[in-house]
Amino acid sequence: MNNNELPGLDLWKGSRDLRFVMEQRLPDLSEQRRKEMLMLVQRVQPASKNYINTRIKRYHSVILAEDGQGLAAFQFIEQFEVNGDAFIYLGPLFSRGYAFMFLFLQFYNCLTTKYRNRVFHLMAEVQNPEVFLFFKTLFWRITVPRVKEDHIPQKAVYIAKIYAERISHIGRIDETVLSTHSDQTLYKVSKGYEDVMNWLHSRGVHLEQGDSQMLLISWLGNEEDRHRHLQDFEDGLKKLQQWKTYKRIMLQCFKERTAHA
Repeated sequence: MNNNELPGLDLWKGSRDLRFVMEQRLPDLSEQRRKEMLMLVQRVQPASKNYINTRIKRYHSVILAEDGQGLAAFQFIEQFEVNGDAFIYLGPLFSRGYAFMFLFLQFYNCLTTKYRNRVFHLMAEVQNPEVFLFFKTLFWRITVPRVKEDHIPQKAVYIAKIYAERISHIGRIDETVLSTHSDQTLYKVSKGYEDVMNWLHSRGVHLEQGDSQMLLISWLGNEEDRHRHLQDFEDGLKKLQQWKTYKRIMLQCFKERTAHA
């Protein structure tokens, strides 16, 4: 493994021979690649085709993962800088199965290598309880909001507002829970994630009604913070590698927090 790489980058790769495609500018995409993206959307979430036709004009770039069957996952990306700090926004995500996990792990490795000694922020508006559970499992301690805390740090609110100022389609932020709302949503019912949905409902966040739960990670670029991130990341990977067991444990964490809300 390359010394600059995070551990566990082949997680979920298995026999599917997944390959990460470096970030590409949307204006530079070939017509064939655009067709592949629309075909994947049609396959995994048919009702979102018109949504994508509008969103593809809003974003600067896209990250992709391929396997022997073709395009396996892609996600729109927006990036900008403020006072030397990098801000990365994870936009709409489409994936066959668990390919999105491999896609994110590879992209996160690229970010931590590129910005090793610099500050970067990573933010997503999550509309899928399965994806939310994945991110909270992978980064239990360093992502905001935290499952076992009601308080949203003011620093996190400040960073979220910077995103909203620079990315026009981010809706009004509910600062008490770090959520947004949109008339257009990619939400679809996911069986087996009721504990996550109940936890969100207890906070007043209703994905099924067009709400999105923001997730925020801040990398400070110093040795102490790198160690903190790596520790959380390694702990999360161990859980994902034993997902059948830890999925139940993680869901129980949401359930217990909801019961005590």
